[in-house]
Amino acid sequence: MALLARWNWRSDVRGFWALLQWELRNLARSWMLRLWLLLTAVISILLGAISSDAGQAEAASQLFSAALSLYLTFGSIVFIVLSASSVASEREVVSDSILSRSVTRYHYILSKLASLVLVVLALYLVVTIPAGYLTGRFHAEGDLAIAGVTYAILSVGMILVTLATMGVAVSSLLNNTVMAVVVVALLWLSLGFIFSFLDIGFLSPASLVENLPEVISGDYSIAEQWKIVGSFAGLMALFSTLAVVVFQRKDL
Repeated sequence: MALLARWNWRSDVRGFWALLQWELRNLARSWMLRLWLLLTAVISILLGAISSDAGQAEAASQLFSAALSLYLTFGSIVFIVLSASSVASEREVVSDSILSRSVTRYHYILSKLASLVLVVLALYLVVTIPAGYLTGRFHAEGDLAIAGVTYAILSVGMILVTLATMGVAVSSLLNNTVMAVVVVALLWLSLGFIFSFLDIGFLSPASLVENLPEVISGDYSIAEQWKIVGSFAGLMALFSTLAVVVFQRKDL
């Protein structure tokens, strides 16, 4: 009880909020993220033009699933570099901040996790939602189901968020930025094998991408979709917890 009495939650919230704003401002100034947003926004607009000319050559569900697949493929590269370097690249700055200022380890690592999750989701949704609308609106033979599109966007988004939290966890463990990026990339490429070995192959990114056209067109099981989303939410929580525990015990 005495420990709870001494805990000033308002101070913790203010400290976390201040660091979160700082992290978001830094991410907003990232040239890599600005370039990625510009590139994906242009592609999203072009997707609408392509849809109007696609006719019966390619179904809308196949076109939009290809767009999500491309975003997952190239977006994973951007977010691996971003998340894996988030802590490892700031080792000296972190040490100075924690030792000489009123910044706790919890504030720092939680602000890293929260800012990356928010930015990854924002960059993803601001492009994929309009892309889905444009594809369904202008495609001559639209076969998109609103619920299916929602589940597809949600599933791919959860993969990217899970990848970002995994990157932060590895970055918290390793001090070398290049090594952290390599380790996260290898883990990402090995996910299919790891999930198959654990008998949860339905979580493999390759398997999810393969099933996207059916899901987007409305041919899916609601229970299966929520199992996928819930599984990645659990993995995200696991990696986030791992990042906090590792960074809390790390020798700065």
